[in-house]
Amino acid sequence: MSTQKYLYDLHTDHKTWLSELALFEDELTIMKNRLGEVSIKNTSQEVKAQVEQFQNRFIIQLNELAMVKKGINTEERELQADISANPTAADRRKGEDDVALRDRVETFVTLFEELKAEFNQFAASWL
Repeated sequence: MSTQKYLYDLHTDHKTWLSELALFEDELTIMKNRLGEVSIKNTSQEVKAQVEQFQNRFIIQLNELAMVKKGINTEERELQADISANPTAADRRKGEDDVALRDRVETFVTLFEELKAEFNQFAASWL
């Protein structure tokens, strides 16, 4: 399925997504620090196992975040190259919307929010 959007709207989406990803990256850092606090305060095997699971999930999220960010930056560079090559009426032209990238961003956001909620519940019960 081919989807067209105004170039300005595509650019706005890219910038919004990159801002959201930067926020998620900051949140992951905060969650990693809180996880360290939980680990220090609770030495039971049950808690240590859950801490390790969250550490692994945070690593996976950071890797996926980097891949999503790379995809967005690639699309943004292509968009900017298109505008540079043909600046005429760039504010009224449409370009191809990468639906797969859009879906990947939306999936990442959903999974991240679920992870954050699950982690906050875990941290609240052990801190």
